Amino acid sequence: MVALFRVAKRSADAHGVVAGALLAINVFGILLPLRLIGFPFPWDWLFKVGQPIVWIMTLAFLLHQARKQRSQICLG
Repeated sequence: MVALFRVAKRSADAHGVVAGALLAINVFGILLPLRLIGFPFPWDWLFKVGQPIVWIMTLAFLLHQARKQRSQICLG
């Protein structure tokens, strides 16, 4: 989440907006109570599947940012 915050803080383009949105979703997901797992069908499924999807999206975004930064360093 620190990496997302840093990207959101330094980027004024669409990447900063995406980083801020992912940061907000991650914070919201962490603050959700764990007892949502015991809820009836639609709600437990959203929690059990939604959280890993958010993590995978965050990982993909950070990998994209690292590749972009690395290519700028190699070219620059």
